[in-house]
Amino acid sequence: MDFLDEHVGTQYEDYKGLVSIDCHGGGLGQDIFGMCRDFGIDTKLKFPIAIKFSEFTTQGIGENEKMSIKIYTVDKNEYGESFDDIQNKIRNENGKVRVNSNDIYVPYDQLGKYIKRFDILAVNHLRDYITSFEINEG
Repeated sequence: MDFLDEHVGTQYEDYKGLVSIDCHGGGLGQDIFGMCRDFGIDTKLKFPIAIKFSEFTTQGIGENEKMSIKIYTVDKNEYGESFDDIQNKIRNENGKVRVNSNDIYVPYDQLGKYIKRFDILAVNHLRDYITSFEINEG
């Protein structure tokens, strides 16, 4: 997923990695569609394909009592109505996709309505030298 590197990062990137998210509804993350609707993104015109969480307060996480979230969407008029339509369009474009960025701010106490669980793994700057990651428990 090197294509994402230019779109995510902090000032020093002391740790950098991957995240995995499960929504309550399963499947294609229908809860993200609900989050979009609840915070003013018209899912009749826009199809969400990516989500970005950011926290850039100088006082620390939770200081603003809400999470800054970007929802990246494709225009249904250009890409199609369904996942399959959008997938085919992206394949026909050799993997290139144009997205629209939509900013929302979700109070922390509401995140659980949309996200069931998440898992984050980040590695310090040694990541530039590691080619295999073997974990011994305990």
